[in-house]
Amino acid sequence: AYTPNAKMHKLSPAFSVLDAQRAAPRLRLADPSYTSDEIYDLCSVPELHVPDDLGDCDAIILVTAHSEYAHLPIEDLVEPGTAVIDNTGVWAHHPFKEGVEYYEIGRIRGRPAPKTEPYSSTAD
Repeated sequence: AYTPNAKMHKLSPAFSVLDAQRAAPRLRLADPSYTSDEIYDLCSVPELHVPDDLGDCDAIILVTAHSEYAHLPIEDLVEPGTAVIDNTGVWAHHPFKEGVEYYEIGRIRGRPAPKTEPYSSTAD
């Protein structure tokens, strides 16, 4: 889904991300609104079980900030060597372990920038 906490997948940017990663080994996908069967029927990949499978990931791409993901203690669930790509910025303030590479590539409109970044009230 592309809208947090909603079961809607039409026009979701997650499909483009998924297509770009098709060659990745052990590619899995999670969405709290969909069952394992629905995920496989829509995407032809197995489900990633959150939070149990996160420690086994080389990379995590968060496309949609579902509340189940936004409130995870993500810093305790991923291991050094993992790349975390956060499309929404909901994990920006988590103190990740040394060796975890965190990249914020988007921000929820209206959410202030972290104090370590230049801030513009008009940029989003």
